[in-house]
Amino acid sequence: MHYVARELPLLYAEKHAAETRLRKIEELIAKTRILIDDLNEDLCRELSGGSSLAAAGKAIVEEFGRRLNAVYSEGRKKIREFLELHYRINKASSRGLFSLLEEAGILRYQVDLSDDDKGTPLVYYAPGEFSYVTDPGVIYHLEGWWEIST
Repeated sequence: MHYVARELPLLYAEKHAAETRLRKIEELIAKTRILIDDLNEDLCRELSGGSSLAAAGKAIVEEFGRRLNAVYSEGRKKIREFLELHYRINKASSRGLFSLLEEAGILRYQVDLSDDDKGTPLVYYAPGEFSYVTDPGVIYHLEGWWEIST
């Protein structure tokens, strides 16, 4: 009992120190997130000629709606072509702007899986790697849509 009475204040002190460190780490993460958001906004303005991320998202929504039904690569191409025309930017800038919008969560691709397929593990093959002879069975063509949020 004497041991517990002696160690308990030390444990409380360690707990308090750990909580203080945790609060400081959380503050640092929050400040870092704000700096990253500011940098992303600056980069968006640079790539688009002055538009914010929200404005770019709104322009895409006005063009395509909140949902663009297209496979990944086709939708990506349509959105990038729109960005090039809308902002009068080159392909490299549209790639950067698209990536930034995707990273910010404004553009998100959703895979459409039936309820039967949701529990099935997905296997991805490199181009030319798949063989009907060695891998017979159902071939999944993963279709989906692009969600656009502002």
